[in-house]
Amino acid sequence: MNARLSIGLVARRTGATVPTIRYYEEIGLLPPASRTESGQRSFDTATVRRIAFIRRCRDFGFSIDRCANWSAWSTSPIDRAWRCATSPSCISSRYVASSTN
Repeated sequence: MNARLSIGLVARRTGATVPTIRYYEEIGLLPPASRTESGQRSFDTATVRRIAFIRRCRDFGFSIDRCANWSAWSTSPIDRAWRCATSPSCISSRYVASSTN
């Protein structure tokens, strides 16, 4: 099961402020948060990682637009395929699989 975290806990874990997280959601930098029965935002771990990534980019002085581009790129299927294609463990497992056929 995927853990769900409150906005306050996400803010503490990522170093972003609660208003900043709300702003990122408002401008589309984050997917809309799911809501609890009481209407509070609830975030999954993938979104928490995305917030942490954006926060680090902002700490280095990059614009929100640049952070958004990198954040989208880092979560795209093409990027995941590229990471696998260039990962030594992925390459060696494909080599072993092709050698045994």
